[in-house]
Amino acid sequence: MQKVKASPDRLDATVYGTVAQPSEKAPVRYFSSVDPRLFHNIIAKYNDGHVLDLKDAACGTKG
Repeated sequence: MQKVKASPDRLDATVYGTVAQPSEKAPVRYFSSVDPRLFHNIIAKYNDGHVLDLKDAACGTKG
């Protein structure tokens, strides 16, 4: 955990585009911080630009 926290690298959309590419024997990379919108932006990319608002009660589980 210390190694991760000490990393100066930040995971953002640009870096994600690089690390998401298929590779073999790539070295492990650590990111001490992540763009808070990265997850939503990735989901929106594959969901026609739409992201569910998890704060909306209508988006909760049913049943």
